[in-house]
Amino acid sequence: MYPVSIRAAILAVALSLGAMPAVGEQRIAVREVLPANPASELVAKQIQHLVGSELVMLVEKAQAEGSCEAVIVDIGSTITEARATEKKLMDEGYAPKNLVIEELRVGTFIDGVVGIGDGDVTWIMQVTDGDGKLIADDKGFLGEDKVAEAAEAIARSLFDKLCKKKAYRAKGGYNDLTIDHTVCDLTKPFELPGTGASAGILFSLAPQGDGGSFTVGGMAAGVPWSGAGNYTVSLDSGGGAMALTGAWKITTPVGAFGDSGTIKLTLTKAEGCGTEEKKAAPAAKTPPEQKKRKG
Repeated sequence: MYPVSIRAAILAVALSLGAMPAVGEQRIAVREVLPANPASELVAKQIQHLVGSELVMLVEKAQAEGSCEAVIVDIGSTITEARATEKKLMDEGYAPKNLVIEELRVGTFIDGVVGIGDGDVTWIMQVTDGDGKLIADDKGFLGEDKVAEAAEAIARSLFDKLCKKKAYRAKGGYNDLTIDHTVCDLTKPFELPGTGASAGILFSLAPQGDGGSFTVGGMAAGVPWSGAGNYTVSLDSGGGAMALTGAWKITTPVGAFGDSGTIKLTLTKAEGCGTEEKKAAPAAKTPPEQKKRKG
């Protein structure tokens, strides 16, 4: 349980976190981790540095594997001051005027508040886009002697929420409904079709944060389906899970029949992106030339 005084301080500061203008690319920066009280200043700086370093390693490894398109951008004071010095040298004629100083373009920001108290280090981290819209968050606490472990846990949690640009096979069902489909990108709208006896039913999902909303439509066995609800996604290094909770109904000549519940799906990493490669048809064999008979 969170220490009450620390939690109150963290929430108060977290509400004041701002964001910068949005840009198109998925470029992420650890912007600022604030202390919840004067006693937390050192640990806040440690957490900010360690989370940034851990995220760089996680993202670079994922990039090498082709499973993440994110880029971690360093917007720390050292980098900013170095760029300001480069520009000053150019303006004063001590460096070539044609040097290009690239703009630090960032579209996703990580901010947080860290507190020390009652023997624990407590944190609330927020990920926002350039317009300040919340993308993901992480909160927790560990013993105050486990700062490195806390930073590692924060980085891993945020990485799993930000680097979703992977293909996952979603498999599961509810009663007679079965789903077995590969999703190319969990961060963009996608569909989950029913299979087997439920072929023709289609779930359309709209991601937001750690889940999103869905609608269901289509026909199965000549009967139309309709409904809606929300879903959640949880990911780990091996895969994860998806849960769709909502209500739906079928409309038959004798009336409408409804149900509600939670459709549970397992997620496993996949190579493809939802469509199977069509096997090339074998080339037609050229008939052998017929030998003319000698008469």
